Amino acid sequence: MNDIEEKVPKKKQKTPKAEARSARIAYSLMLLGSALLVLFIGGRMAYALLYLCLVVLPVSLAHAFAASRFLHLAQNVRQVSLNKGEATSWGISLRNFSFLPVPWIEAKPRACEGLEAQPEPIRFALLPGRREKRMLPVQFKYRGAYRLGMEKIVVRDAMRLFAVSASRHDFVDVLVYPRIYKLRRFALSRLAEQDRPRPIAQASDEALAETRKYIPGDTLARIHWNLTARNQELTTRLFAQEAELRVLCLVDLRPFEAPDVRLCEDAVIEAALAAARYALSKGVPLIFTGFDRSTRYAMEARDLSRFEELCRVCAALSFGTSLPPELLLNELQETRYVMLFTAHDPSDELLVRVPADAFMDVFRIRRGEEEAMPSYGTAGRVRMFALDADERLPAEMEGAE
Repeated sequence: MNDIEEKVPKKKQKTPKAEARSARIAYSLMLLGSALLVLFIGGRMAYALLYLCLVVLPVSLAHAFAASRFLHLAQNVRQVSLNKGEATSWGISLRNFSFLPVPWIEAKPRACEGLEAQPEPIRFALLPGRREKRMLPVQFKYRGAYRLGMEKIVVRDAMRLFAVSASRHDFVDVLVYPRIYKLRRFALSRLAEQDRPRPIAQASDEALAETRKYIPGDTLARIHWNLTARNQELTTRLFAQEAELRVLCLVDLRPFEAPDVRLCEDAVIEAALAAARYALSKGVPLIFTGFDRSTRYAMEARDLSRFEELCRVCAALSFGTSLPPELLLNELQETRYVMLFTAHDPSDELLVRVPADAFMDVFRIRRGEEEAMPSYGTAGRVRMFALDADERLPAEMEGAE
């Protein structure tokens, strides 16, 4: 027996268009042959064959049209909320409610840019009253909100002479969370113990230091109702310890250019979430803020109880604002420590707005290998770090000290 086995070439499958083309060619030859028989020979058999070929056309068209109108599509996703890179199943069910058999159906999934691989079209046949179920594995490579659905369902008659397409507008919404990294250590430990923000044991009016405008996420217990009623605007109380010690996690959502923009955008969000999770796990309260399409977003968190909500919001954030960089720190209360996550070069207009007594760490995501930027730099109270938008992100953040 030979050790080397001969490879048998696989027969290439025909595409639906090629199969339909072959069926139309065969039908055209049959119609032409029957017409020639009637013309030169005549007879009942020749006329019967010609009439049969002519009747097939409207019957086939009516069959395909009627069958396409009685198909019911149902679909669901096993997990409508999942983390980036996690696989899930997309269930599709198609049922034939007509009394006609449907020998040829092709369901074409709608293209979705966030998928690792686009699902292939599904082809099957359905008897009257029967249902066909299929499970398609899907995996997303980017975070964001996506819609899974069928682009169209193509129904052909038995002879494959006609194709009737039915557009479907039924979609399943899927929210893909960014990757959540658990850091063992982080540059937050650079602050001296006496400089770190500490949670307040109990807030009282005697410890009231100042007030500010209400930020989505503030609890009702912190609202200053007297000032709110007087100014007709929600006002939040800040206490002495909070006014002095505040951590700001700032995300730069301005658009930028990169070889893989979506990968860099995800890296900015994932780095910010990893830092926020580390701070909250250490009992350090922070404000997570940014601008989403020219709309300021801010969320205050004092522990990990609100981290799930923060991840849900970050999953849908988009890089689409064109605000000038100096406005990223505008109208934000004073803080002792600012963490800026960006894919842009740090701007002087942005840095000059940092409070004089505050620390600022700038974490910049590198957008390409051609960019030469030191991984660590310092200028007074401002430090700069360079991170890569790949799987090394958590390791680089842990080694940033």
